[in-house]
Amino acid sequence: FYLLKMNYEPEEPDYYYCMRDLFYKNIKEFERDEKYIILNHLVSYCIDTWENGNIKFRNESLDVYKKMLETDAYSSSENESMHVMTYRNIIQNALVLKEFKWAEYFIENYTGCLESELCDNMRNLSYGNLYFKINNFEKSLEHYSKIKNEFFIFKTDVKNSLLRVYYELKYFESAFALVDSYKHYLANSTEISKQLKVGLRNFLNYYFEILKITTKTSKENPEFIRKKIEKESKLTSREWLLQKSDELIK
Repeated sequence: FYLLKMNYEPEEPDYYYCMRDLFYKNIKEFERDEKYIILNHLVSYCIDTWENGNIKFRNESLDVYKKMLETDAYSSSENESMHVMTYRNIIQNALVLKEFKWAEYFIENYTGCLESELCDNMRNLSYGNLYFKINNFEKSLEHYSKIKNEFFIFKTDVKNSLLRVYYELKYFESAFALVDSYKHYLANSTEISKQLKVGLRNFLNYYFEILKITTKTSKENPEFIRKKIEKESKLTSREWLLQKSDELIK
């Protein structure tokens, strides 16, 4: 009943809390596959709610993910690996919420739950992102450089991360070269949805503008760039771009 109400009246969070509390109270009565399904319903609600502006549900989503891990319900059976998107969402949430020690614990203890061919790349991507968040850019680049990119499903994540770390380390020649190759990749790729391409292209365009201002190859006003970034509806890495714009303005 609460699941039904939660889905039909998502603007009313009380149904979510009733659903969560009742389920957690009786969680030992459920089989692993049932727990997996219900916890994913809870996570989906959290994601939709925070994307619609209720930011506290970002913390709530990480709490639900932690409950998944605590109850061994990160996959529907013992013989099934953790889904790579679940892993990615968990580590991204932990880093956004600055739970860095817990993020390291998660990487060390749950990367092995992925399909074996994904483990090394996901470990290096996650550690690269973790070290980037704590401003250890050299260590971050060390991990990004170990990723075997040719067959990696998160190619755009890696490229975005490399662009940010090149900028922080002032490796501007590498940054310009990657911008150029990234543009060609987006133009020719058939594995990225049109909607996602919009956000990535916008990131690349604003990054390029900021890079040119930083290297004094453009006289564009950074305040003008910042206003455009704020107004852009679809944009990857918005917060980082705004931060770099503010640094240029100062």
